[in-house]
Amino acid sequence: MACGAPVISSNRGALPEVVGDAGLMFDARQEGELALVLARVLSDAALADDLRRRSLARAGLYTSARTTGRVLTFLREINDGAAGPAHVATGRH
Repeated sequence: MACGAPVISSNRGALPEVVGDAGLMFDARQEGELALVLARVLSDAALADDLRRRSLARAGLYTSARTTGRVLTFLREINDGAAGPAHVATGRH
């Protein structure tokens, strides 16, 4: 995405959330879907250009600073939760 390449992706796991509307999805369990999506992107220059623009815009959501900030927030929340009521009741900190 950050290279501006048209994106095609499996619709499994977290990939749909990451790709959003910036790419075409396919079901990896359905034989032939990958080939159909590839053929579509390779044969439709307007679609490929649109996907390139959308992939660059979407990639901007995943900067290293933003990702680092989200990870630090998550770790702080976990750490704050570790000192919560469950540990107080057992006497452990």
